[in-house]
Amino acid sequence: MTQEIVWLSTQVQPNFELLGGKGRGLLQLTKLDLPVPPGFVLTTSFFASQNLQQTIDNKFSFIQTAYEQLAKQLKVKNPAVAIRSSALAEDGKSHSFAGAFDTFLWVQGITDVLNKISECHQSLFSTRANDYRAKIADTDEATAVSQMAVIVQAMIPAQSSGVMMTLNPSNGDRSKITIESIWGLGQLLVDGTINPDRFLVDKITGEIIEQTIAKKTQMLQANNTTQSGTAVVPVPSHLTDEPSLAPEEIDKVCAYGRFLENHFGAPQDIEFATYQSQIFILQTRPETVWTQKQPKTYGLNGHPIDHIVDTLTNFGNHKS
Repeated sequence: MTQEIVWLSTQVQPNFELLGGKGRGLLQLTKLDLPVPPGFVLTTSFFASQNLQQTIDNKFSFIQTAYEQLAKQLKVKNPAVAIRSSALAEDGKSHSFAGAFDTFLWVQGITDVLNKISECHQSLFSTRANDYRAKIADTDEATAVSQMAVIVQAMIPAQSSGVMMTLNPSNGDRSKITIESIWGLGQLLVDGTINPDRFLVDKITGEIIEQTIAKKTQMLQANNTTQSGTAVVPVPSHLTDEPSLAPEEIDKVCAYGRFLENHFGAPQDIEFATYQSQIFILQTRPETVWTQKQPKTYGLNGHPIDHIVDTLTNFGNHKS
């Protein structure tokens, strides 16, 4: 079953077409020796059968063995994992499919892992996903998204979480980095439930140019009353008005952002989490709004050096 499961740490070159967009991205991040939580991908070949539940039932021992191997790697019995979608066209250069499919956090125990794998894959044909496909019906990615892999990845008990874009999404300025962050797990930020802290950073100097610290009254964490799942809890009172990222954490996050943008050759949309003073990269994907716009030609001759000089002298305040 070498093509049905691919570990993120594999040293063998897999068939990337079987991993989906997010799985492919996580594998690339791991190969770059970045701090990515360990895990594995159940590829599209794993779900080749038309009967999803029969597939899960027939391959129970296969999934159980992989989950137990992850437990040994983490040195934890019944480790908490995230179950994440990885459709073929997900996190592409033109469309991200962000929020179109289901993600399940802090899943523990083989029974719940099996159930959430099934639910995650079924979200491929949810109303939300179908509506998104209808919006991009005239693109190649509309048909590619009819197949999905599923990621099983170790959870990070995040003290804070965030999203970083290696440009300013309000105007497309590539000389800036924008970070939004909250306390706890990042799902409440991704789905827009709570107002985050915001930081605007100069990409060249690392200076924090602007920051807005929100009053954060809620956070998402592991559900301490059950064996699996998450719960929304109050933020400790001494943290509600405090920045969810320390200056040194912002420095580290921005360093990863610059590295990833340089490596992939385009602005990136990056999710991360912090735990015990370490930054974990949860995913990166191409920024899909400003990157698709026709680049503006700067200078009399449109030479690259004109663009650089123009950016440095005008601080990226060009209008599109």
